[in-house]
Amino acid sequence: MDKVTVPAGTYTRGSTTHELAWLRSRYRGMSADWFRHEVGAETVWVDAVDVCRVPVTNSQYRLFVSANGYGDERWWSPGGRRWLSTVRRRRPMFWEDPRWEEWARDEHPVVGVTWWEADAYARWAGMRLPTEVEWEKAARGTDERRFPWGEEFRQGLCNSADYWLGREITDLADWLESFNGARPWQSRCLTTPVGSFPEGASPYGILDMAGNIWEWCADDYRLYAGSPYARNGDGVPPGDKVCRGGSFGYFGFSLRAAERGHHPPWWCSLGIGIRCVRDKGGGH
Repeated sequence: MDKVTVPAGTYTRGSTTHELAWLRSRYRGMSADWFRHEVGAETVWVDAVDVCRVPVTNSQYRLFVSANGYGDERWWSPGGRRWLSTVRRRRPMFWEDPRWEEWARDEHPVVGVTWWEADAYARWAGMRLPTEVEWEKAARGTDERRFPWGEEFRQGLCNSADYWLGREITDLADWLESFNGARPWQSRCLTTPVGSFPEGASPYGILDMAGNIWEWCADDYRLYAGSPYARNGDGVPPGDKVCRGGSFGYFGFSLRAAERGHHPPWWCSLGIGIRCVRDKGGGH
């Protein structure tokens, strides 16, 4: 897999007060709760790491399946092994349904995988899932930019709801009516081949960090320590895992580098996949 080194150093994690004010003015219909998980901006150190330039593809994941990756306990965490014992499938969820066969094309990102499957694949491949801070720094660099390519959203630079509708969405009600509720695509495959938007690269040349698919991260979800919301808890069930990057089904607000999603580790959908990293100097 082609990898890019993100050098060691600091960056600003989360959204500053200035950034939160911009969000409220830019995107209509969003309550303060929409922003609470990114409140508490802080300068943090991140060690150097090699990040895969694109997400894991279906063809790459097929190698894991063919190598009996689901049957080899070496690659599975204790939680993953328990999950495997309760399910019958031994491949991504949507590979088994002919209605979704387009989503399983070789060059498209693998989707329909739980966090446990993502973690097992990464281990099998000699890598691991990125931490949140590794992922965010790889997406935005050190200049606090909002999107991998810069400060302003541009619909032609990533796979998003804006891309499919042919216009930028800045209103939650518009998104709910025009895309999420109307589902104008019907059964059409909405992932795009990895690396389809080279002009949307991050400062390090890493692709697809905004849109196409959310990407599982290693961390459990928690509010940032500096967040005033942390005093009252976040209301998220313990054990939820972080996902990052937004997907084809979301608009610009959710495609920002600071945006955080979360799901239980057993969750899988058409919009969540995998990107791997390796500790710097960890081999080929």
